[in-house]
Amino acid sequence: SILKQLKHLSGFQFEEVLTDNNNGQFVVLKGILNGKPAVLKFNSLHATAEQLLSNLCSAKLDLHSESGAEYAYFHATIHNGVSKKQNPSYHLEIICPASDRQIRRSTTVPLILVDETSKDYANITLPYIQSVIGDGGSLQWVYNILDKKKEVERIVYDTGGTGPEDFIINIDTKWKTHPDPKETPREKWKDLVKPEDIYCLGIVQLRGLKSLRDLRGAAHLPLLRRLAGEGLSQVAALYSLPRGPGGGGGDGPASPARLRRQLRVFVHYQPQFYHFHVHYVHAANDLGATCDRAHLLTDVIQNLELDPDFYTTRTITHRLQVTDQLHLLRSQQQEGEKNT
Repeated sequence: SILKQLKHLSGFQFEEVLTDNNNGQFVVLKGILNGKPAVLKFNSLHATAEQLLSNLCSAKLDLHSESGAEYAYFHATIHNGVSKKQNPSYHLEIICPASDRQIRRSTTVPLILVDETSKDYANITLPYIQSVIGDGGSLQWVYNILDKKKEVERIVYDTGGTGPEDFIINIDTKWKTHPDPKETPREKWKDLVKPEDIYCLGIVQLRGLKSLRDLRGAAHLPLLRRLAGEGLSQVAALYSLPRGPGGGGGDGPASPARLRRQLRVFVHYQPQFYHFHVHYVHAANDLGATCDRAHLLTDVIQNLELDPDFYTTRTITHRLQVTDQLHLLRSQQQEGEKNT
């Protein structure tokens, strides 16, 4: 991976700002890096977009982790000619080469809600998903994690197998305040994190399970229950969550039912990538938890217990960017139906 050797951004050719939120706290840039399209996502609490753009070439990069595919994560420091204490620093994610879909997803554009019927899924969404997955190259970074070729230091919990009920839980890259797992011993993590910031990603070993739509009762309930029970308990045990009001007492991890008072587990639809995964997030952290995208895992389990084919037949309302290729395909389909 070219990103693994990257130490600075002098070779980055800036093209445009895709996103600028909260006066530079989250800035996404599009450009060319080593001759390939690239997206750079900067997160900071103490800098502005103006500082970033005017001193971009002076950025010094320290690699935190890389996927072996197109993703890598860095600590970036902008040297702006003042004292070192005043040099702004960033959490930086680089995607290179960036696909058109990744560029669209990184751009601030209006959102729209769509009602996806089972027919829509079969005729529009599923062919689209299959085109995104292709030969599996877009998911190689996921397979690298599951095969422990990459990001081993970020593992929170591993069931230890590769069967249909097995999974790995990782520190999600959205959890920016987590101590660097390469430099901080695992036993020290709980002393250096705020429980309110918890954001972990549970990735299943089962290949070919793309999204919520693929879930079937008998086939997948054991996996989902294990994610909701064992997975939840292990995240809580590692980070020693405080026992707040109603959180239970005693020694050792509380039961999954009690821990749900502090942690929620949910599934996104549409997901960011088409390999089934769940999110473990503290109740105080609203990142990714909007009702037009997040489905609580407890609700998913109950729905499948009531109807094994629940997600095959139901209409799912979810959001899309107006520039999303899936929205464009839906619009074309609807226009074609009007003309027939």
